[in-house]
Amino acid sequence: MQLAYEHHCSDTHIGKKLSNAEGILDGLLMALEIRLEMDPDVQREPLAVKVSI
Repeated sequence: MQLAYEHHCSDTHIGKKLSNAEGILDGLLMALEIRLEMDPDVQREPLAVKVSI
C-alpha cells in the first residue's frame, strides 16, 4: 500500500488508523444527526427538470 510505504509503517498500522478515523467520523455524523445518501433510510429527492417551451 502506497500510504504505508510513504509513512514507513505497515499496511496493518495504516488500516487501524483508517478504521479509527472512520469510527470517529461516523460518531460525529451520528451526534450531529447528519444522514448521508448512502445510508439505507435516506432517499434521494428527485431533481427538478427545467423545461423550455
